[in-house]
Amino acid sequence: MNNKIKFCLVSISLMVLSNCVWAQETINASNISTQTAFDFKNTITPNPTWNWNGWQTVELKNGYFQGKANGKTNNTITSPELNINADKFRYLELYVSNEGVVLQTSLYFFTDNTTISSDKHIFTEIENPRLSFPQKLIIDLGACPNWKGTVKKIMLSFPPRSVGSLFIIYGLQFVEKPNYLYNGNLLLNGDNTLPMDWTIRQSDNVAITHISPDKTKSGQAELALTASSDNAGKAVVSTELKHMHNEHYYRLTLNYLLEGGASCVGKVVLLNPDGSVLQDIPAAIEKETQNVTSRFQVPKLAYIGKVIFDANLPAGSQLIIKNAQLDYLESGIGNWSSSWIWLPQTLEQQSAYFFKKIIVDKSNLKNAILQATCDDRFRLFLNGEQILQGEHWAKVEVFDILSQLEDGENILTVHGFNTQSYNAGLLAEIRLTDSKNNLQLITTDDSWKVTENKPADWPSTKSEQWQNAKVIGQPPCNPWSTIKYYTEVPSPKPARNVAAFKDIAKKHTKYSVDTSLGYPRICSDGKILTPLIFGGPCEYPSANFAAYENAVRSGFHIYRIWLEFGRAWHQNSYNVDLSQFDSQIEELVTADPNARFFFLFRISAPSWWLEKYPDDVCRFSDNMINGAYGILPSTSSKRWRNDVTQYLNTLIKHTESAWYSDRIIAYMPSSHCGPEWVLTTKTNQYPDYSPAMISFFRNWLKEKYKDVEQLQKAWKNETITFDTAQVPPRELRDGEQYFIDPAISQQVIDYNRCLNESVSTAILEFQEHINKLCSNRCLNFAYYGYNFELAQLAIYPQVTGHYDLTRVMNSQYINGLASPTSYTYRQGGSVSGAVTAVSSLAIHNQLWIQEADIRTNLTIDSFGHKTAFNMEDAVAQNIREFAYAITRRFGIWYFDMSGGWFDNPLFEKDFRTMHKAYDWAIQRPISWHSPIAVFFDEKVLDRTSLLREHWGADNIKEMLGSFRYGLGRCGIPYDSYVIDDIYKINPKQYKCIVLLNAWQKDKKLKQYLDENFCRDGHMIIWMYAPGYSGDILSTDNMNYMTGLKFGSMPNVNLGYNLNRKHTFFTGPEFTGIDGGDEKLSPPISFYVVDPNVEVLGTSIENGKPIFVMCQKKDYSTTFMASPDHSGLVWRKLFEQVGIKSFVDKTDCVYYDGDFFGIHFIDGSGRRKIMLENDVSAVWDVFSGQKICEGKHEFTIEAKHGQSRMFFLGNDDKMPFGANIK
Repeated sequence: MNNKIKFCLVSISLMVLSNCVWAQETINASNISTQTAFDFKNTITPNPTWNWNGWQTVELKNGYFQGKANGKTNNTITSPELNINADKFRYLELYVSNEGVVLQTSLYFFTDNTTISSDKHIFTEIENPRLSFPQKLIIDLGACPNWKGTVKKIMLSFPPRSVGSLFIIYGLQFVEKPNYLYNGNLLLNGDNTLPMDWTIRQSDNVAITHISPDKTKSGQAELALTASSDNAGKAVVSTELKHMHNEHYYRLTLNYLLEGGASCVGKVVLLNPDGSVLQDIPAAIEKETQNVTSRFQVPKLAYIGKVIFDANLPAGSQLIIKNAQLDYLESGIGNWSSSWIWLPQTLEQQSAYFFKKIIVDKSNLKNAILQATCDDRFRLFLNGEQILQGEHWAKVEVFDILSQLEDGENILTVHGFNTQSYNAGLLAEIRLTDSKNNLQLITTDDSWKVTENKPADWPSTKSEQWQNAKVIGQPPCNPWSTIKYYTEVPSPKPARNVAAFKDIAKKHTKYSVDTSLGYPRICSDGKILTPLIFGGPCEYPSANFAAYENAVRSGFHIYRIWLEFGRAWHQNSYNVDLSQFDSQIEELVTADPNARFFFLFRISAPSWWLEKYPDDVCRFSDNMINGAYGILPSTSSKRWRNDVTQYLNTLIKHTESAWYSDRIIAYMPSSHCGPEWVLTTKTNQYPDYSPAMISFFRNWLKEKYKDVEQLQKAWKNETITFDTAQVPPRELRDGEQYFIDPAISQQVIDYNRCLNESVSTAILEFQEHINKLCSNRCLNFAYYGYNFELAQLAIYPQVTGHYDLTRVMNSQYINGLASPTSYTYRQGGSVSGAVTAVSSLAIHNQLWIQEADIRTNLTIDSFGHKTAFNMEDAVAQNIREFAYAITRRFGIWYFDMSGGWFDNPLFEKDFRTMHKAYDWAIQRPISWHSPIAVFFDEKVLDRTSLLREHWGADNIKEMLGSFRYGLGRCGIPYDSYVIDDIYKINPKQYKCIVLLNAWQKDKKLKQYLDENFCRDGHMIIWMYAPGYSGDILSTDNMNYMTGLKFGSMPNVNLGYNLNRKHTFFTGPEFTGIDGGDEKLSPPISFYVVDPNVEVLGTSIENGKPIFVMCQKKDYSTTFMASPDHSGLVWRKLFEQVGIKSFVDKTDCVYYDGDFFGIHFIDGSGRRKIMLENDVSAVWDVFSGQKICEGKHEFTIEAKHGQSRMFFLGNDDKMPFGANIK
């Protein structure tokens, strides 16, 4: 092997990032290069000599290693001695996937065989998203200064993460050049004799053989189909192309062997939504083995694609499929040849002065198109004359510079400026075209010169003595994603005529919340608005106006617009120039005269403020101020809140006096960590130890305890006073066990509550002030209340500030909240759903808006959030989110952060249908309500330790979030509340309540349950540690709350074996199903010692009963140590109280009496839908087809990961416009 060193190379499936555009299929290690043969004998395959340290389990499966993290210590993988020539092999290509949580991988390498030491390694981080399929990662080791000489070993290290999270290494290799392995071979080994994800249809006399890699000369998996010696046969073998970006170019390479006269046509088939063929791309072969290559562009309307082998097999003949490789080639919608460039070191409030000399022959030049943009703004000069300027990186400025160019030498100079953040870059390109249409490109690259200091002769400088610019990446790339590319100067937009709009604006529209139908609706002077909203690119709308143009065509009229607070906050002044923002509003209203807005502005403090007031900046337990989101103000800072209030005076007075004020439905002040009100975090360190927070904490204690003697009694400290109290040190917040003992560490419980209230205080103060400034004309919304999940909650949920939802909902100054769809479960074939206790908002007459953060297949996603990779999946996920919203009458906004995410007629058609359906639904009451309620105690987290090793990272999130997966697929919708609202619900509505984390002893709750739910056949389900934390930590508290007797046990996994002898679990659907969550392994867990219970499940470790049900006279009580993920166990429990599933499989169902939505999770195949009563007709909302009439049961065909939505009603047509088809 003369050009690479390989090890751990086996049958590989990967997701490759080619020019930051996802294209995924599978690859076999034997087909690495067309130039170099694969030598299987020289491959170093995984074997026990690889040291897997700290892992819960490690196994060899299908030729590759996979390990389960133990979640409590670092998990490392160390290679045997490799002796890599670091001077030759600069790149490491790594193929990995993980199931569970995002794993952060650190790579270490060693130049000798000594033990690991800090001075022997180079560190790099790989953030690989949580994917069930592999991802290809390329690490440029040559960028590390110590990557040289001979490297003996490498080590991959993973910090503590969730117990049981699965990490798989499919392969890794060192190469001279990146992208040596292509995404390709679809013949990934399956768990049986057939390849994964293939459909094979053959005549009876054709046999199927899957040849494993170790039985072939090349080490390549192959699929063979052989006709019998007596009769001829046929075979059709196909697999879906799961990753297709419409309008982009791909290359399909087919490789197969035909023996004995067999013939075959290999082809790509691109399909319409109805399954008909949109485009057929054949590549026929009837000779000896060879590659057949087809280059094609995915049409804009292509829904899904397939690779098909269609073979005729004479008697005794054979088809051997060796490889089917799909390579992403390029975008078909314009490509940048330029790269983003900047100074070698990026700083905030930084200027960069660029210089480039170009030589132009104008004699035969036809046109010269210059386009440029900059993060954050720029001024561009040609030969000393300014010709372009830009104010936002997402908006490319374009100009024809032909007349300004000189024949011969020309000087380009650019002044770029970065305001905030450490992302900065200049992107520019000149397209020179001559009379023969020959094209010459002048691009930004590392040949440009740059300096941070303004030259004295600027902008006419001719200096070439500056340093070379640093190349950051070529679009589309992180963090800018897609940047529009122009091949010609766009036509000028028609002149804006907003005079009529400004006249209409004088009526001073008032917005309110209407609850006359039993749920909150947005009302505009008596007219109900449909809460379908479009959120365009961050900051100024026309930064990427194409996104809004798509929205207008799709029928949207309500938009979320964004202003970055800190960019306009000038030092020593609360004045701000909003003229550009006003201009953007004019542009949007010109495009949509009916436009209305949710006005979001992020309250980020500028760098000068952070430097001026260090005591008001968030400080961590290590006394440092730089966290995961940089340096940020403390939400506890009175100075910060006062200064923001002064700025709000300027901002709101301006917008309320503007001609468009009546179009502003709501104001949404948002925090400095993205739009969410999340406290900044830092690994292994806790906020907030700033002087501002200490002052806030002391005042909070005064308000709570009133008397210093009460404080001393609670804290068990006779010397503490309101003036001497401090934020508890990290060691105390770590605690000695998972639950904090209030008898020992009440100060920690107090501080955790205070920290959350510092965030809610800021929200409510700002909202109250805005409400006064707009004279109660508008609504007030916030991104807040992420009880169950948030990306930022992964490290320390207790100190993110999101656990004071009850107080926020009780405020008269909040009309609604917003949060994104689930990050963990948003992918196709999963439950998605809310991260907030959304049913509580309706009780408080507040609207919840779901941010449908669905990154479609048209998204260029560098951050790993993308979940849809073809049009079929993107459409299915959009429909799933809509079905959830309309059946609950929630608001929903789809959004596009960079433009192009929904630029397709298929999306536009579906959105128009959604508007028609929701316009009808918003005028009707909800006729069906769930009989299941889940309750969440947000304050119990005050009583839990921050030390991650107690459970392993994310285990609180697992407990509080993962219940949604199993419950979400039981086939029955459920409601979710904060536990304080249990006293406000109608107990007669619910047959079953789930107390998710009622881990505090609560006499009031106990009495309420006894009076309202311990009767009338109700079922109460308790989870993990009900009532354990009271004045002391005791199982006696659990006995008091539940009526069951408990014992405790240390360090026991919470997974359980189902009792197969119980009648619940004798059905065939429970074959291979076990219960609970084996990822959860807390330092203390509990089992039931009560003899009067039915044991439903026992610990997988010691056989003790940790899943039981106790039948009382008038009700039943159930205890589950951890939630069921299958959906089947939940379904069995609900059946005991007369709650029946709407579907015969474990799918996610949405239902309100008029609409029935379903997202298919439990595989493909036929589904039986079982409604409560006969309906006159069932209609498919999006196709307009009548499914059946006069029935309460019907069957449909399902495909995993897809969505269907039905209207239940009229027998002649749907009331919102679709006719019978």
